[in-house]
Amino acid sequence: MNIALEAAIKRTGRHCGTCSLCCKLPEIVVLNKPANTWCRHCEPGKGGCGIYDTRPEKCQNFGCGWLTDLSFDDDWFPARAKLYVTHTPAMDGGRDVLISIDPAYPNRWREAPYYDRILQIAAKRGRVVVSVGSQVFTLRRAPAS
Repeated sequence: MNIALEAAIKRTGRHCGTCSLCCKLPEIVVLNKPANTWCRHCEPGKGGCGIYDTRPEKCQNFGCGWLTDLSFDDDWFPARAKLYVTHTPAMDGGRDVLISIDPAYPNRWREAPYYDRILQIAAKRGRVVVSVGSQVFTLRRAPAS
């Protein structure tokens, strides 16, 4: 685990618990795991990785927004929210906020309290990318008038 991630988790005092959504949504090439399918090493709902000590670097370095940022309250706990927040490199060299949605709950991001917060993040950061299965939505800050 990288030092910044470890420090963020220590600062929040949060832990994954029974959540394993990060074992479902992202593609993990080194494990031949396609996006939006459970990793074969995961025990969904039990918060466990069968290869935790030897898991790939991508897994070791992942920390969702709820885990690392106290501005996301318990409504954003991924196992409950059916989505997680992270960051992804942006085309302009910065970093976009990425909201990954469990495809079994495709409209979750449009529900309260998520949608209003996503719009707030877009207004502040300039852009939020929402990924729902193979669909991608981009929310941008409204142009200045």
